[in-house]
Amino acid sequence: MVPLSVCRRQMLSPYCDTLRSNPLQLTCRQDQRAVAVCNLQKFPKPLPQEYQYFDELTGIPAEDLPYYGGSVEIADYCPFSQEFSWHLSGEYQRNSDCRILENQPEIFKNYGAEKYGPHSVCLIQKSAFVMEKCERKLSYPDWGSGCYQVSSYVCY
Repeated sequence: MVPLSVCRRQMLSPYCDTLRSNPLQLTCRQDQRAVAVCNLQKFPKPLPQEYQYFDELTGIPAEDLPYYGGSVEIADYCPFSQEFSWHLSGEYQRNSDCRILENQPEIFKNYGAEKYGPHSVCLIQKSAFVMEKCERKLSYPDWGSGCYQVSSYVCY
């Protein structure tokens, strides 16, 4: 069991307090190996007292706070940034692990100019990317982080 004080501490990391919404607010898993979303959600019934971690949540009335927690019971409902998978019509497409080359989006669906592969990490985006082709502008509604290839330099 995670002690209550761990989730109530001032520094939120590795926990999060962003409610899943549409469009998704993407972030990075703590180790930067995957794009992630905060798994904070509203439950139909109040969580047991020992799993109620919030004194406040932006946009949520105080009386509703007992209904909010992370989606993973084994993590004592502590919300954390969790990698995920994309599905289309219920069929698995890919997941958000940056190091797996097969997760690379198709060229015309790669709105964030991402690059997946063994040398890629998740980085925070400052704004949504916009693809322009002639008069058309396309942007992906879910943004906030993406996978990008990095190189490391050793200085002597």
